Amino acid sequence: MARITLFAQSDAEEPFEVVFTREDGKLTIRCNCPEGISDRICEHKTRLASNDYLMLANPGEMRELMEAHLWVIQSPVSDLLLRLFDLQRDDKQDDRLREKIEHEIALAMKEGSLIDSP
Repeated sequence: MARITLFAQSDAEEPFEVVFTREDGKLTIRCNCPEGISDRICEHKTRLASNDYLMLANPGEMRELMEAHLWVIQSPVSDLLLRLFDLQRDDKQDDRLREKIEHEIALAMKEGSLIDSP
């Protein structure tokens, strides 16, 4: 098992902990924010999974963020995030489709998504 822990900026006193775990060929992503604890999609997981370094509470974690992002792009989570971001940019946003994709992302992050071997 390999694990990367990153700390995400938050409005709370302490940053939120986002944990990327590779185990048995699967990637899981967890966050200890209220949404993350409820196994829902959250801004911290999605932004760090998409390599958004501005979400880091500690800029010294850039190397770990890049490694976690490599794990993400080797998994189906990457394609789901791209679909979600494309949909969010669309002026005629389909709320049902957005909710469906968000649910798929949350499920993939919680239960794990298969990682392609490099």
